Order: sequence, then C-alpha cells, then structure tokens
Amino acid sequence: MTTIRFHLPEDAIERVCFTYSAKLEAVFRLHALVEPQRHPLHHAWIRQMRGLPLALRRELASCSFAFGAAPPSLGTALPDPLASIPAGPFESFEDGVAAIRALPAETVAAGLAGVVAIGDQTCTAPTRSALAMAHDDPLAFMERLCALLEAYWQAAFAREWERIEPHFSDSVSQAGWLMRTGGLYGFIDTLGTRVRARRDRQQFDLELSCAPQWGSAKDSPDVDVTVSETFTFVPTMFSWPHIWYGIESEWPPGMTYHVPVIDDQARPRVPPVELVRILRACGDDVRLRALRRIAERPRSTQELAPLIGITEPALSKHLRQLAD
Repeated sequence: MTTIRFHLPEDAIERVCFTYSAKLEAVFRLHALVEPQRHPLHHAWIRQMRGLPLALRRELASCSFAFGAAPPSLGTALPDPLASIPAGPFESFEDGVAAIRALPAETVAAGLAGVVAIGDQTCTAPTRSALAMAHDDPLAFMERLCALLEAYWQAAFAREWERIEPHFSDSVSQAGWLMRTGGLYGFIDTLGTRVRARRDRQQFDLELSCAPQWGSAKDSPDVDVTVSETFTFVPTMFSWPHIWYGIESEWPPGMTYHVPVIDDQARPRVPPVELVRILRACGDDVRLRALRRIAERPRSTQELAPLIGITEPALSKHLRQLAD
C-alpha cells in the first residue's frame, strides 16, 4: 500500500477548484480501449467501439503504450502531456489538444519517458515503429498522438461528449453543495474508501493499492505533498477504478474522482436480507418440488407427501420453512 498525503493550508477551501476536460476524458476512454480488462464497468461501450474505422484502430494499436497498455507486472501509466490535470476551468477538446501542441520539446520528452520505458519492455511488431518515433523525435510523436485524439473525437467521441457532459456538470454542482454544507472535508469524505480525510492533521490521504489486476504493479514509498497553490479536483467517468493525480512540479496539482453515476455502478449490490432468506428457503430440492406441485393447484400434505417422496412429518417441516 502506497499513500500520498496531501497537506493543506488553513485556507485550503479557498484554494480548491473543480474542472473537467473533454480531452482528458478522451484519453481515459482510449486507455480503456487498450486495457479493457482493467475497466469492467465499461465493456458495453468498449464493444461499441469495435465499429471505429479500421485505420483508427490500427493507429491506436501502434501507439497503445502511450495510452497505458502494459502487463499488470509493470503497472500502468499515462504520459503527463496527455493526462495532466487541466490548468484552467472547463477547457474544450480543441483547447486541450492545442495546449499539448504548445508544449516545448523538452517537456514533451520528459512526459513521455515513463510510457516509452514501459513500451520498450513490451515492444511488439505493431508498436515498434511508434516507439522508434517516440525515441527519435518526441515532439513528432506527440503530434501523432494529438492527430489520433482528433480522429477519435471526430469518429465517435464528439457525439459521446454531448451525452455525458451533463454528468460532469452535475458532479461539480454537487461537489459545490457538499463543500457549502460540510466544508472541504465533507466533500472529501464522499470520494470513496481510498481517499481519507484527516481533519486533525489538516490533510487527506490517497491510498494507491497494490492491485495487479488493475495495473498497480508494486508498492512505492509514501509521498508527502504540501498544497501551496490551487488544487484541482477533476470528475471523470472512464478512469474507474484508477484515480489519476498530479504531484509533479511542472504540472498543475490535483486528482481525479469518479462521478456519482459511476460510483453507483461500482458499488456492490447486496441483496436485501429478506430476499436472501427467501432464496435460501427455496434453495432445496424437496422444497422446490413441493412448490412446483403447489403451483399447479392447492394440495393437502396427505396428497403432496407421496408425490414428493417423503413422509408427512418431514414435508410439514419443509412447508413451515416456506411459510416463514
């Protein structure tokens, strides 16, 4: 278990802001496409994406390492230029891509280093050419990724964004209401079991579980982060079960959280106690055969017992369980 401890100033609530980004959500969705086993909530949508143009699917396969494709033993990562926390409020898709294109070459190269290192360890025939470009000319490779994002936006995600954008807007509105009524920590308390408010210490903790099935390869040392500027919370739909965060000095600090509709889908569905009792009562061969005979027409125990093949006293015990 690795923990990132965010230490907050006394006026932290005044330094917190919320935003969402069509570009960032598109990146998370492409991550789900290249790593579907890590995104069980989204398989219905992933199946729909089989209808993407063949050229786009091939390009995504070639650049898959840049969208987090990796075996569980290596964990998963997204390059900062693509998955960095947005610096401004509610950027459009076009603005998000333009911000990537405006980055200097050295920043792009540094941001790509992690995913390129993973790609080198998992290189396949489809990714070999893209990896070579990422090594030789990081800026040209980032332009290639931007073009891929634009092709995906035009082919599918522009329409999808119109459908899902209200979820992000509603999530930000709900977060504002939570902060007005319960303060910053009242909002943090709603972010799930991996995010823990530490009111007495003026901090909150983000736990990064070592969970290979989700792509977390191994534990790392705990990290302490002092929040001295604006900290941004970003609602997302397609990042589940990951929580992405920004703590590097050259990128805006912040973290993602899941919109309520996704948390509702992910929450375990525990059957009501009464339903469990009913199912247990029915989960017996004798009682099921008795129910079938009774469903045909009313029967006395004297008639029913020989049809089931047990004695009347034994049948009465089973019937009492069903009656209860």
